[in-house]
Amino acid sequence: HNDQVPLIACFVSLQDIDSTMGPTVFIPDTVSEDHHRRINDEILADEMLRTIPSNISTLGSGDCALYNPLVLHAGGGNESDR
Repeated sequence: HNDQVPLIACFVSLQDIDSTMGPTVFIPDTVSEDHHRRINDEILADEMLRTIPSNISTLGSGDCALYNPLVLHAGGGNESDR
């Protein structure tokens, strides 16, 4: 029996978000104590981020991204003029 309440987050895009606009980067399968420990250690984080696959979340206006907020994720840098 699992007493934990599942978490879900929803990000709704109010405009088109392309790869130059700093879309959210998700690192799948990182809902673990080990991944969170490594991301908080600068040396281990650099190594992990170089070797683990990630996905960017480009979205159209009105699209949404549903995700477990415990998955490692971050916003990218906005390189656009928007």
